Amino acid sequence: PAYGGTLLVDEPGVKQIDNYLLARKLFRSYLPKDAFYFNLLPNYASKGQLENGAGGGENTLNLSYEQYVRTFLEKLQPQFFSYDYYGTNKDFPNVSKGYLEQLYVNSKLAHEYKIPLWPFIQACEYGGSTRVPNDIDIYWQVNVSLAYGAKAIQYFCYFQPTEFSSAGYEGSFINKEGEPTDIYYAGQKINKQIARMDHILMNSTLMCQMVFGDSPCTIEQDNLVTSYREIKSITTDDDLLIGCFDYGGKSAYYLVNNNLTENCEATINFTSLIKANLFYMTEDKLVEGDTINVSLTPGEGVLLELTNYK
Repeated sequence: PAYGGTLLVDEPGVKQIDNYLLARKLFRSYLPKDAFYFNLLPNYASKGQLENGAGGGENTLNLSYEQYVRTFLEKLQPQFFSYDYYGTNKDFPNVSKGYLEQLYVNSKLAHEYKIPLWPFIQACEYGGSTRVPNDIDIYWQVNVSLAYGAKAIQYFCYFQPTEFSSAGYEGSFINKEGEPTDIYYAGQKINKQIARMDHILMNSTLMCQMVFGDSPCTIEQDNLVTSYREIKSITTDDDLLIGCFDYGGKSAYYLVNNNLTENCEATINFTSLIKANLFYMTEDKLVEGDTINVSLTPGEGVLLELTNYK
């Protein structure tokens, strides 16, 4: 009863895709409804890895990252689009400059192919180039993923791997002694927030985004607006990312403090009087007016659901 499906390959390359198609056919003959999926490589993978998988190898196809993703989405048509990108590197608050660029590309392709986006969130260190994330790292990764339309959140790692004798993969939700870590409680806290608002997020479509201030990462400009539907303008001097969603003809907005060290204060100016639910980390609020003030701690996100529709 607890079985949900099978991850066939982690970080695959396109060269073996005919074998993956055969494996899926066989899997479906026994388990037609259960998940059969792959976790794709990030955009910092080498061309040899895009072709041959995480182990790398010769580059003969010279694929771009977008071509790599399209190949898997078109040929395998997975039930969801899983990928990893581990960008909390070096010392806090450093974040890899391509983190939001990756989210933008994969969000765009997930929307195009109508496949739900399932990113991985870095919850541990590994390899010597990354850090053990703190609670703000966790909140920021999750919240920007939701602002880019993610429909599920995966964490790496949940259990600290026991097969490694050295101290690697510190952090994780559960350590080698089976005890919850600080990461566990950060994940638990934001997962509870998601559970309170997932009925909206799961039934909403990302339409566009707003960005104010300086992000810790590069942000693609193609999908950015300064106003949308009921939002006339935003007044802020801080770093703010907003995902604008269509919720069955209604509007919902996911606001994220796009800064890992400073608080964010913003005023949302509407075209008319509105009523809305605000889903914060630890509480929900009902607000109304033609302006709403929002205060967010570093990395925090809040969902604004408009409710005054006829």
